[in-house]
Amino acid sequence: MLRTTRGPGLGPPLLQAALGLGRAGWHWPAGRAASGGRGRAWLQPTGRETGVQVYNSLTGRKEPLIVAHAEAASWYSCGPTVYDHAHLGHACSYVRFDIIRRILTKVFGCSIVMVMGITDVDDKIIKRANERTLTSVMPVTSPCGRRPNPRRCSGPLPGDPGGRAGTSSALPSLAIDYSDSAMLQAQQLLLGLGSFLEDARAYMKGQLACGSVREAMLWERLSSTKRAVKAALADDFDTPRVVDAILGLAHHGNGQLRASLKEPEGPRSPAVFGAIISYFEQFFETVGISLANQQYVSGDGSEATLHGVVDELVRFRQKVRQFALAMPEATGDARRQQLLERQPLLEACDTLRRGLTAHGINIKDRSSTTSTWELLDQRTKDQKSAG
Repeated sequence: MLRTTRGPGLGPPLLQAALGLGRAGWHWPAGRAASGGRGRAWLQPTGRETGVQVYNSLTGRKEPLIVAHAEAASWYSCGPTVYDHAHLGHACSYVRFDIIRRILTKVFGCSIVMVMGITDVDDKIIKRANERTLTSVMPVTSPCGRRPNPRRCSGPLPGDPGGRAGTSSALPSLAIDYSDSAMLQAQQLLLGLGSFLEDARAYMKGQLACGSVREAMLWERLSSTKRAVKAALADDFDTPRVVDAILGLAHHGNGQLRASLKEPEGPRSPAVFGAIISYFEQFFETVGISLANQQYVSGDGSEATLHGVVDELVRFRQKVRQFALAMPEATGDARRQQLLERQPLLEACDTLRRGLTAHGINIKDRSSTTSTWELLDQRTKDQKSAG
């Protein structure tokens, strides 16, 4: 099974689970020695080292993950035994292995040929059918057969039938911290990352005013984050460390964007934020999470059209608001009268913002002259509409 360690850090447990369920050490099934006999020493295979260390339950320590052929490393995995309603464990069978396969392929350059067996008929299914007085069971279609062969269903990466690689792709069970609060925490974290990326894009377009950016510091943080992420993934797929590194970079980038709301002083620094955005999108695509669709409304025919329409609407509202907030040149009673006449414009701007929030579009007024927008998910939209 996968061994999980959770230390203190910024990443919530559920997001860590989504990225690979913590530090993933691969264990051999209990009582089975890697070399094919009980109690024998593990034999390190020859081949290409991937640069990844994984936990070997036979030796009780991390060992190098070695594949026979880098161009096509074979991986056989036992999938779920489906005998009742679908549950979270079934999803883990697919998600965990898919994330590990993505990491090995896109980060460490291994080409993986992966096969997963799904046992659809076994003793549990027959017992459940008898309990429900069912008279027929579907024919066996699983490559493992009615009684799975433990040797076949525990094939190691890279598929050596002798098991010399010392890493098993077969999982027993692992408790997962799954709850509404954990889901909400992970959702808010992803929304926060999406919001940072939108602010970074707004800065690059000149739509977000802030003080001078510590560009050299951000370049160094980006480089150190890349190194930390790859090192953590190579260390037994230690995804909690990965999440902490990613959130640390977002924290520093966000701090620079919010350092000041006054007009920029000195040259702008769009290149470093463009590089950070590119790295974030690349990383989350690697693990199967898309942050590029934060600005997409389901059901709309064209994302580009949506962006264009909302951009024009926000620009128009921004001009109206800028006029309403500008101090009139008149003095005395004439000035007070002009301010009073402009008040309905400000109220109309607020009404428009509330109305768009109900449709999942959140306008952020950065200053009297700058506004940006982002899309909200359903839960956040309901909360803001209620407020």
